[in-house]
Amino acid sequence: MKRFSYRFRFKNRRRGEMKVWLAELPVHHGQRVKQDTVRRSPDQSSQTDIAGNRISYYCLKPGEEIENDYEIEVTPSQEWDSPRSLSETERAFYLRSTAFVRITDEIRELAAEICKGLEADESKACALFDYVWKHFRYIYPPKERGTVSFLRNKKGDCGEFSFFICRTLPLPEYPLSDGGGCFCYGETPCTRVG
Repeated sequence: MKRFSYRFRFKNRRRGEMKVWLAELPVHHGQRVKQDTVRRSPDQSSQTDIAGNRISYYCLKPGEEIENDYEIEVTPSQEWDSPRSLSETERAFYLRSTAFVRITDEIRELAAEICKGLEADESKACALFDYVWKHFRYIYPPKERGTVSFLRNKKGDCGEFSFFICRTLPLPEYPLSDGGGCFCYGETPCTRVG
């Protein structure tokens, strides 16, 4: 068992009101929240989704801040360290098309062309990563968000890169960020995107 402590702090330095969302700490067989000090309650929280995720929403006035301290306990186990296949319901959840991550016929056809002849999911993810790396340009902040504008404009930030790579193929991958880049994570090995 290992314990980790960390602090999240964000201050609205803008002149106007700012809306911010944070993912709440998940609790599952391998992780427990031992201490959660939230100095400002969220204005709203989402329902817990099928994957156990819950989002807190804050509306911050100029100068207002969020500061949360967390202590979590992680218990490695055979189940935790072993890959697990998703249920059909979980797989459908990750593969759904959303307003931000729209998977169009054009995107599917491009992915099929790039991955032609490849069998392994990891090989397909690598081929798509190489294609995006060579044909798209990083720009922050992008003028538009989402997979459709990313394909049309051939540019975007790490969010666009990761959503496009993670979700273009029918692989149940989802983007993660560590503050220094974005990753695709799921049933295939983790891929650093930005």
